[in-house]
Amino acid sequence: MDDRIKQWVDLTREKLGLHHYFLHTNFIHSSINVFNETEYYLHMAWYPKDYKESNEEVINPPGTAVVELNLKTGRFRSIIFIDGKRETPLRFPPEDLSSLIQWIEQETGLIYETQFRFVKQEEQRRIFHSCYKGMPISPFGEIEVSLDDGGYLFFYFNDGIFPSKDEVEEEPYVITFDQSLNKVVEKEMKFHQFPSSKQRRWISVYTLQPVNIRNKDQSILPFPKEQSGVPSVVIDQLVEWDTPEEEPFIPKRESNPRKYEVTMDDVLANTPHRDIQPITNREKEKAVAGVQTFMRKVFPYDSGLWKLYMLHRAHGKLNGVLKRVQDEGVLQRKVSVILEPDNFEAVHYFDNKFLLKMFGQEPSTNGMNVRKEEAVEEILSVVQLNPVYVYDTDIKKFVLCGKLDCTYGVMADSGEVVLLSEL
Repeated sequence: MDDRIKQWVDLTREKLGLHHYFLHTNFIHSSINVFNETEYYLHMAWYPKDYKESNEEVINPPGTAVVELNLKTGRFRSIIFIDGKRETPLRFPPEDLSSLIQWIEQETGLIYETQFRFVKQEEQRRIFHSCYKGMPISPFGEIEVSLDDGGYLFFYFNDGIFPSKDEVEEEPYVITFDQSLNKVVEKEMKFHQFPSSKQRRWISVYTLQPVNIRNKDQSILPFPKEQSGVPSVVIDQLVEWDTPEEEPFIPKRESNPRKYEVTMDDVLANTPHRDIQPITNREKEKAVAGVQTFMRKVFPYDSGLWKLYMLHRAHGKLNGVLKRVQDEGVLQRKVSVILEPDNFEAVHYFDNKFLLKMFGQEPSTNGMNVRKEEAVEEILSVVQLNPVYVYDTDIKKFVLCGKLDCTYGVMADSGEVVLLSEL
């Protein structure tokens, strides 16, 4: 075992009191954060000392402590005791939030109500979000802790951004909802049609797209995900073939958690995660061929009826997005094919055919009795403008904005103002 890994293992054993456990497996893997930066984690599976190996294939039996450590910060990303069974000193009075907050401060190095705040409790779960001096940030980080009835910790997860003072541009909040913002509301008010699983029918509604408005000059700042993006390439090509493929398609289940293991050399070299590397011409050609092979198996008689629109990376795979060429309107038939990036074989796919069966015909624009201008007038009284620090990728800092948002929509047929969560 590498000396550096051994230090992290020993640190984990001492911090979590895992003296009644032994380290069964460990490996390093990488992931990308919301800013498309590569982060490295040491994954450890600690088994109870009384665990007895058997011939059965068991992954993480009850009582296993599955722990991930961020190798940049040296702090825990996650702690999970399988089936809630544990033998550790991590115990907090269930009704006393202060002791749990104190432990989070010690473990993360964060300051309560300056960098993170309590959001809600749902039975055994306690949820905290990142903030700056109590003010929300975007994108936000989240800390989730679950305690059993005795107060023992059996789940901890810490992910996302928790900015320090040096990462924030402070300024007095001065933006107010005035006539100029009415124009923004009008611009960002959009008409949508979507199937409602609650009402089992198509819904036609006007909603406000959330907008971040800079506090200092009232310019619009895109959301961080819109600023960064992911590697993708437009294909826009018909998928055609002469003969169907007789061999059936068999989805492959991802069963090896170490498949995307990386080395300490990768960590030291800060090797970029596969998902943020550009798609090469070779990968493009191989992926197009892989999608064609898949289509010959699953849709053998649909040659020329589908178009491969784009390829993009996600979760270590290449995704190909196809749409039927003769479909138009809201509910277009769509298939996403998941390809292994090493051999370009399809391992799984997603088809929205079930949605077509569930809701049947396309929604109609008949009965649209409300114009956009009328919907804007109806919704102005319930639009919210709240302060939020938003990450600006140009200056790589969080800047103060007013988030223009609304939890309500306006029904296009009746003009009724409705809570979107109830549709």
